[in-house]
Amino acid sequence: MLPNRATTRTASTWRRVVPILILLLLVAGGLGGPHLFGPPEPTMEGQPLSVWLHAVDPDDYWIPNDVYGHIHDELWVRLIGPSEVSGTTTDGTRNPWSAIWSQGTQVRLGTHTLPWLIRWMETRPTGWDRVAGSISRWLPASLARHVYPYSEMAWGSRATRWHIAAFRGLSLMGTNAEPALPALSQLLARDDADLPLTWAIAQIGPSGVAVLTRELSGTTVERRDRAALALGLEYKESAGAMPALVECVERGEVSYHVLGAIGRIGGTDARLVPALIRWLESTNAPAHGTMGADMALLLLGLQRDGARAAAPFVIRQHRAACLSGTDAERRLLRRVLLHISPDDMGKLPPAQAGEESDDWP
Repeated sequence: MLPNRATTRTASTWRRVVPILILLLLVAGGLGGPHLFGPPEPTMEGQPLSVWLHAVDPDDYWIPNDVYGHIHDELWVRLIGPSEVSGTTTDGTRNPWSAIWSQGTQVRLGTHTLPWLIRWMETRPTGWDRVAGSISRWLPASLARHVYPYSEMAWGSRATRWHIAAFRGLSLMGTNAEPALPALSQLLARDDADLPLTWAIAQIGPSGVAVLTRELSGTTVERRDRAALALGLEYKESAGAMPALVECVERGEVSYHVLGAIGRIGGTDARLVPALIRWLESTNAPAHGTMGADMALLLLGLQRDGARAAAPFVIRQHRAACLSGTDAERRLLRRVLLHISPDDMGKLPPAQAGEESDDWP
């Protein structure tokens, strides 16, 4: 029996509609996030969890660049400031970021939300993200947002937005989020591990700090730096990581974020100054112009007279800078020597114009 014409038309219609429906579902899944399918999302005070934590504004900017990209400015201000602000004393203004989310979110999260927060932190870019992102770059801004409503900035991708939402939730929970640590720890090895993940782990408390401290040895440079940055941001809770950070310097595994974490955490370690001097002498780097060398000198200055042994090195570097260096280079060296060995200031030539400025070199 031959199929009638109506049956043929219906089958043909379905063949065209089904692929479109599948495509729409994939797009919805790509844009809707990890909470679109599966069990119902938890609600807090009558609102879905994501309403409290997930930013939908395409221009949302969750963290200033100063927090992770200008640690040297922070340490310089402490170096040139009065002694009660410099050194190892907390000035109460260096780390306000942890409290941002609790101030803006008045909801209490229970442990029943942890599976969702973990799921959000596990979010990866999808094929649709890559396709839509590529298309949107060729479109005018007014149209691009309808195709892919996420900026190209590092913290603006769809997947990262869910990581930030998870960070906000985990930071609100603090030590109550400890049951999530095994799952979060496994994510540290992923190539898309980021600051929302490591900072969330650091805010879980001593157990989280211990996880990140283990990341400082036997891992890649990228993993070590991500862990160090988060430890520095939670410097009040991370004092126990100081020995492991100093061991990084002793091994020659020196980076901006490793030194930044040491500077933010503060304190003293008998191994630190000798390790910094050895590293500075072995690198043959200019005293200013490479962030690693800048940070190492700042740390020496913040150690005050505990870094007096570095005075001969600093004096030699200043003399060399007088021949071929810059005012900025001499300014940094002069300020460091002033703090570690003021009695040796007479061994420097008279300060040149701009050399005694308080501006960051």
